[in-house]
Amino acid sequence: MPYLNDMEGDDPLAGWDYNPENWRIVTEGGNRQLQGRSGLANPIEVLGNEVPEWTHNDGDLVISYRLNLLTTNSVARTLFSFSDQGYYALEILSGFASVRRGSAGQHLQRDQERIILNRRAPIQSQQWYEIMIWVEGARINVYVDNQLLLAVDDSFAGELPPGSILFQTLTDRQGINLDDLKIEQPLLASEHFEGADFPSTWTRSNSFNVTMATDGPNQFVYMRDDSEVRPDIPPLGDMQMAAKIMSIQGGLTIRLHESDAGALELDMDGGNLTVRALGPDRSILRENSVRNFYGRGTWFDLVIRTAGDRLFVYRDGQLFHEESYPEAPHTGTITFLSEGLDIYRLDDVLFTEIARSISEDARFAFDILAELQSRPIRELLNDWYEFFDDPFRTDWWWEGGQPGPGQYINDPASPENSTYYRLTYLGRPTWRLLREALSPDRTIFGQGGDHVSFNDSSDFYARVLVRFPDNRPGTAWLGARAMPTITGANLDQYRFALTRHDNGDYTIAVQFSGPNEERMLFEGEAPRDDSGMWPEWFELVVIALDDRIAFFCNGRLIAVDIDTQWLGGTVAIGVEEGTTADFDDLVIRDTSPRPF
Repeated sequence: MPYLNDMEGDDPLAGWDYNPENWRIVTEGGNRQLQGRSGLANPIEVLGNEVPEWTHNDGDLVISYRLNLLTTNSVARTLFSFSDQGYYALEILSGFASVRRGSAGQHLQRDQERIILNRRAPIQSQQWYEIMIWVEGARINVYVDNQLLLAVDDSFAGELPPGSILFQTLTDRQGINLDDLKIEQPLLASEHFEGADFPSTWTRSNSFNVTMATDGPNQFVYMRDDSEVRPDIPPLGDMQMAAKIMSIQGGLTIRLHESDAGALELDMDGGNLTVRALGPDRSILRENSVRNFYGRGTWFDLVIRTAGDRLFVYRDGQLFHEESYPEAPHTGTITFLSEGLDIYRLDDVLFTEIARSISEDARFAFDILAELQSRPIRELLNDWYEFFDDPFRTDWWWEGGQPGPGQYINDPASPENSTYYRLTYLGRPTWRLLREALSPDRTIFGQGGDHVSFNDSSDFYARVLVRFPDNRPGTAWLGARAMPTITGANLDQYRFALTRHDNGDYTIAVQFSGPNEERMLFEGEAPRDDSGMWPEWFELVVIALDDRIAFFCNGRLIAVDIDTQWLGGTVAIGVEEGTTADFDDLVIRDTSPRPF
């Protein structure tokens, strides 16, 4: 562990035990997902044809995934700790969620399951939800969209041993979609604070100001005055922390990535949140404020994630703050502080190291693809279509006007793509670049100088079809956020290249080439269609928004770059040495459009 499956690989269900008539991989909006219509009789077992680690470790797990109920009557069931001694089942349907315990034996018998906890849930069909299950012995916490929904203590019945993980639907008519599955172990310092003594996996500054307290059946850590507590964890980079917090008086402070190099500090005071990047001497390098972040006297769910230099802060399931802090350390430990007259409670603290998948980083692009499907077309305002059928209609779009370095081809004998643009390598870098002033008010392409609010970043969806005539070998590319180099002879850009080799194979590569940097984001075989064949025309798609950019080929996610510092530029098409390639159906759509 961790086990990570974003369903994007060539064979994402390798090692799983399932009936292919009931479970299959589907592609929607460029995102591959697992779709199930199993009924109770045909569950799918994660790595059921192997012996995964979670079937024989200490039993503590964090299982997370995204879930979409396809119909109003769909019911999704997640079975875990499944063995001949019993199992637990999380059952989710529109409006409700429950945790159930099944009896010992090798068979699933839902009608004999004991419902431990059933609760209304803010879940509807045809929407994606993030589900996280924290299993610690007989204690089970279920989070939906970063908010604790179900907290179960089944200790009186005895905890179950480690076991398998399965998914199923209630019937074979109402389906579900699953994606971004992660199975990992929580760090040892993760605590519900229900022991008789202060946990040995935490360190406190003194036992007078930091104590164990109870409120009815619940036990928690009680902090006051000038004191600190630290979970005994190794320095963490990409991480997630979930906790329940109640402020009684004053505020509280949490330091992330704390080390000799500084820290990332979350200071809550007077109901507001201030996030600071601290230097080695605890000097403030940068800070941001979030007003009305918390209240007093009630528990709230706090979820914090770090990914690279990016920080995400959720309260009660709502994202309150997302920002990059390159000035702060990217690894370190965690400290909880109370200062002055601060008094607060701390409970249900979960720590995990994050193994991020490419599809998680590309979620912004999937959201844009879904939005573009329903957004009205506003030709020449937010949307531009170049079908290469009339060079004079679009000559002002392109640097150098028409015809540019290539030629417009009209082929009436072709049933599809009868007009296109042909580029042949001219013995020098050969490309065609869209003007920055494609939109009259320059809203789609920008200079990319604003690295805080991204007001002048180039935000767009770009799509083009590419082929190699007569199946000749060569390399053609779509350039994104492209700018002429200082000499004007070439381009600094993200270069999304398609290559046809002498043996007929196709490969793709995504590379960034900047003034002082070159990075290869992806290099590998081009995706085939469902029949296992390569199409004549390949579809290349780039989606850029703020400091994120994603690349798709033939509807498949290929690569993502987040926290990029390359924000400006336009779109280009080009060919490499010895290449002739055809381009058609170029589409540019603004991903941060103006309202009209």
